[in-house]
Amino acid sequence: MKTQNLIVGQGLAGTLLYHHLTKRGARCMIIDDDHATCASAVAAGFVNPISGRRLILSDDFEKYYAEAEATYREMERTLREHLFEPKDIVRFYDSFTEQKNWSERKDRIKSAPYVKSFQPAGLYRRWFHDPYGSLVIKGHICHLHRLLSSFREQTGPDHIVPGAFDAARLEVTADGVAYRGIQAKRVIFCEGFRVTQNHYFAKLPWKHAKGEILLLEHEGPPLPDKIFNFGKWAYRASDKTVRLGTTFYWRTIDTEPSEEARREILARAETRIVFPYTIKQQYAGVRPVLLDLNPVAGLHPRHPRVGILNGFGAKGVLRGPHAARQLAEYLTEGRPIDRSINISRFNI
Repeated sequence: MKTQNLIVGQGLAGTLLYHHLTKRGARCMIIDDDHATCASAVAAGFVNPISGRRLILSDDFEKYYAEAEATYREMERTLREHLFEPKDIVRFYDSFTEQKNWSERKDRIKSAPYVKSFQPAGLYRRWFHDPYGSLVIKGHICHLHRLLSSFREQTGPDHIVPGAFDAARLEVTADGVAYRGIQAKRVIFCEGFRVTQNHYFAKLPWKHAKGEILLLEHEGPPLPDKIFNFGKWAYRASDKTVRLGTTFYWRTIDTEPSEEARREILARAETRIVFPYTIKQQYAGVRPVLLDLNPVAGLHPRHPRVGILNGFGAKGVLRGPHAARQLAEYLTEGRPIDRSINISRFNI
């Protein structure tokens, strides 16, 4: 079986790369283990234009957002699924001082156009302790589980080979790569945090971040269909369930739910959540992150048949489409990859 690009991993990176490559006429196949350790499968998929306690507009948000929206709209048409939608982010104030500081600064900062309104205290009293009011921010959500599962179903077994990738069975030569009967021009690794076991790219300066979320079950009225931010976030998964997260741990990198993360999430939730609930499930995933917090894309400097697209981190939904397009254009048209994400910025 012959193809041009053998992609390892069908998380967000592998899915976006396949989309951009095939859009440009390139042939691709994917090796994937059904998201067994895929961070994308447990990520919330939020796009938040404003970050930090000072409500600063994220760097280059407008550039990345325009491209992300265009890409997900293309994929919606291809997959015939609703994947990317506006979703208000309700950010609760922590104090009257915070409320006052925003009010005084709102006309002078770049993030102001992304704030829809100020809401008075107590508006969400049926669900949250809300003594200081909130801001409503123009956010979005990408339904990652829907994206990945729809892509998998519609792409089909002719282009997605199930099973864990076995590095011992990969053969790399000057002319191409071979893997279990598949011959390709190159292999591109989109394997998330498992890249640290990949001898081609393990020496990049990785700083992966483990994240965990809880699925809550509750009675009473459903949460409003918004993202609630109070140091942690909560949003409605269904009329009777709520997703609550998340954590950032750099010490232990695995996909096992931990008691430490559960305690951290619940400690913060107890200061805000007033509806009764039970914990139905706990999920863990690992965000692939590099020290400079930028993605990495390109071909290995000494092994030009081996490439990488990785390091999306916590802003993968926003920044991933840009990085995937850059790599696809480099591979199909020879266009240069931006220095900020190019693997050439590292010595390996």
